Amino acid sequence: MKIHPRYSHLLFSLIVTLIVACIVTCVLTAVNHGFTDFVSYWMRSFVIVWVVAFPAVFFVAPPVRRWVQQMTEQ
Repeated sequence: MKIHPRYSHLLFSLIVTLIVACIVTCVLTAVNHGFTDFVSYWMRSFVIVWVVAFPAVFFVAPPVRRWVQQMTEQ
């Protein structure tokens, strides 16, 4: 299945935030709660973090990309 290129930024934001939120909440849940009721603590944390991370990356990534491009031009 191919997705139209106009959705590339949306798809990028979705995938990156899902991966990062999953990793970060998994690690912090294990550190803070151990493995007792791990899945319920982790899922709650994951949903909260992802709801914040997705719009943050979606709106912040384009200007950051432009900024990095300007900083790395020769």
